[in-house]
Amino acid sequence: MAAFIVPSSGAGCMSFQQTQVASISKFQKRIVSSSTRPINSCILSMKSKNEECDSTLDFNSKFVQNVKSVSAALALSLALSLTASDAAFADVPSTTPSSAFFDDAGVVQKGSAQLAEKALASLKQNTGIDVHFVVTRYFPYGEDPFEYAKELYDTWGLGEKDLVIVGGTKIARAGLYGGSEVNKLLSSDVMRSIGDETFPFKARGEKYSGAVLDVNNRLLPILYGKEDPGPPVIERESAESTFKSKEETSKSRFKYW
Repeated sequence: MAAFIVPSSGAGCMSFQQTQVASISKFQKRIVSSSTRPINSCILSMKSKNEECDSTLDFNSKFVQNVKSVSAALALSLALSLTASDAAFADVPSTTPSSAFFDDAGVVQKGSAQLAEKALASLKQNTGIDVHFVVTRYFPYGEDPFEYAKELYDTWGLGEKDLVIVGGTKIARAGLYGGSEVNKLLSSDVMRSIGDETFPFKARGEKYSGAVLDVNNRLLPILYGKEDPGPPVIERESAESTFKSKEETSKSRFKYW
């Protein structure tokens, strides 16, 4: 008859129940370990993605700031690139001025401006020719005074009996452009002479009131059908007249003794 030997519960020996408990415990640890691994990896993955997102957001933020800085710099550069001529051009009316003489530069004395205005108004009343005389500081950059006069003529929608005169104080030159009826009395050569000789004669010395009156004094007789007075004559004293003779010098000395 076979004998069954039951292990004793002494030291160094494990009962059947203890063995089962140990096995279950190991199995549970295995499950917990395997179940937390995806969670840990997910947490690490999310952390990595958050870091990537933070990095991307930081880059985008810096990029937007750089774009704003570049845009501001371009806007400033554009503003600085607008020359004073552009600012002056913006001040000239986009429609025909209500008065015959318009001092946009503010350099002509009030009395001279009134004389010019009165003479041009009288011309219109007697001949029908309407002169629009503008004084400005600058012409648009790179533009010839005569081209600018034509530009104003076209912008204001003027007609065959209209004449535009625009004088620039900074370059001391003027430009003229007229309609077909005006051109019958005022040739292109005379226009060129008025712009390049008559107006600059005093404008170069910053005597703008005199320059305006000189243009009027030459222009009006022509538009009334009379002879052209011509450009200003530059008078130069001879070298002999600037030196005194020995006798004249002696007399001048005795005069103050």
